[in-house]
Amino acid sequence: MKIIYGILCLIFMGIGFLGLALPILPTTPFLLIASYFGVRSSARFERWFKSTNLYQKHVATFIETRSMSRPVKRRILAFASSMLIVGFIMTPAVWAKILIICVMIVKYVYFYFFIETVPA
Repeated sequence: MKIIYGILCLIFMGIGFLGLALPILPTTPFLLIASYFGVRSSARFERWFKSTNLYQKHVATFIETRSMSRPVKRRILAFASSMLIVGFIMTPAVWAKILIICVMIVKYVYFYFFIETVPA
């Protein structure tokens, strides 16, 4: 079973890294899923994954406290929104534009109503 968890972890980590460059693909949810499977696959992998700069910046505080400071929320939302806007402008398909708008709405609702805001 640990091998399956390891494979799933690598798959979701790869998708998360792709999310850094692709406008429609979010990074953080895939890294959260990767950490879930990584923890179950091996203690060594868990230590490595948690020591990465990407994990420390985007996931660690959220996992520990289930909250984010307002500046962190703004930075994440601004970056994600700018990537989604680029995708919105560059895609000719109407259905894709509608999908991007829906993703943006869900993203803002989730960040403002379901993630607690703590003082910086």
